[in-house]
Amino acid sequence: MANLLVRGVDDALVQRLREQAAAHGRSVEAEHREILARALRRPRKRSLARVLMSMPDVGEDADFGRVDDSREAAKRLANLGGSQKGIKRPPRRRRDVE
Repeated sequence: MANLLVRGVDDALVQRLREQAAAHGRSVEAEHREILARALRRPRKRSLARVLMSMPDVGEDADFGRVDDSREAAKRLANLGGSQKGIKRPPRRRRDVE
């Protein structure tokens, strides 16, 4: 097995390593090995490009085109008296005038 020497480690970090090793019932060296092994065994994150390339081909691009329905939505909102359907506004409070 190879040896690894790490120089210039912050004292506070070394102290935390000691505390974590004690909490796990291991030597500092064994804790260090475990931390390295866990970090390097972890699967690498996939890039956005890989995620997008893995998506199935489910239709034509035109099937997913954007529709400009902002005018239609504005008309519906105006017909509802300015409120959105299904959303109730709280009652207005009356201000007492002296």
